[in-house]
Amino acid sequence: MLPLLSQTRCPMPPTTASLPTSSPLDTNASEPPPPPPAPQGASGSQPEATQRTGEPRQHGNSGAADSSSLDRRNFSVEKNASDSPEQRFRFHASPSTRRALLDVLDDLDLSLNQRARFEQCGSDAWVQREFNSGRLRVSSKTCKLRFCPACRAKLAREVRTRVTGALATHPAQAWRFVTLTLRHSKKPLREQLHHLRTSFRRLRQRRVWRDHVHGGLAVVELTRNRKTSSWHPHLHCAVAGDYFPHQLLKREWLNASRSSCVVDIRCIWTIEGAVDYLCKYLTKSPLPAFADDREALIEYVNDTKRGHMLIAFGDVKAPKPEKPADTPPEAWEPVCSLDTAIRLAASGHTFYVQLLDNLRGSTEPDAPDLTDTEHPP
Repeated sequence: MLPLLSQTRCPMPPTTASLPTSSPLDTNASEPPPPPPAPQGASGSQPEATQRTGEPRQHGNSGAADSSSLDRRNFSVEKNASDSPEQRFRFHASPSTRRALLDVLDDLDLSLNQRARFEQCGSDAWVQREFNSGRLRVSSKTCKLRFCPACRAKLAREVRTRVTGALATHPAQAWRFVTLTLRHSKKPLREQLHHLRTSFRRLRQRRVWRDHVHGGLAVVELTRNRKTSSWHPHLHCAVAGDYFPHQLLKREWLNASRSSCVVDIRCIWTIEGAVDYLCKYLTKSPLPAFADDREALIEYVNDTKRGHMLIAFGDVKAPKPEKPADTPPEAWEPVCSLDTAIRLAASGHTFYVQLLDNLRGSTEPDAPDLTDTEHPP
């Protein structure tokens, strides 16, 4: 059995019946079978794309193609100076963001281990199939970094579960949407985020706020004005409590922020609507909007890799959900290395074309760039 370095789940539930019956694993197939996959640690060399060198890959713009994504029906692979074919498959939904991050990787405030993890994210990938259900998954290295456009996919499902559970603690009639905004400023992003979080903490400590609000969730959203090169952080909140007059909230936010009275408040009609409202901002990453701006990209990653982008306060908590029981490793059989599947699909092999279609259709490119929740005292 293959040793699993890390696992990227493919929730798509295809069965063996959904794949072509003339599988290359069948000795009676009309097409010649591919060479059998060599398990890690076995004698003989692995495909070049899945070998581990133990050193970070070299990266940069020189010689890189303008586009490294794989078309859904065209599995030809364009050369990229940084990533292997299996990595380009993992980042097929955000190739330009991936390349931009690799280009500035040396300037990011990351440890050597974090840089190596991001460079190798998606490598050593193997396609596996569960014996009982026939569902597929890709087992590969993952970096689990907040800014990684591929690793956010797993966080999307987890955060939505946390938000849904937190909002279920109060009836729908008790919830309201509140947006808190700071004045536009050209100050560094780190200073503005600190000001926003500090102002919100002061607001929660004020008696008027405590009299009207029992608890809630707040999400930090970041936008950037390309013309003025300025950041604009603000908070989107779902608060549970009593009626809060708009003018009173404006006065309280001005006293807390000491610079802005721009607020918005409106009713929430359903819990589902509140979940969609918050998750819309959780899953919307600002990275693609300024991926071509080197300085902005560096500032964003360095200033948001610490700190909380989802804040639970009052009597509302959003603990991480318990990890579901996983099927044992022996319940999965190897199909082939992902590199082999990509090469055979590019040569027109029907089985592997549909195999990659199934794997690609199960990916979730949109996901939040946050991993934890703050529980203020």
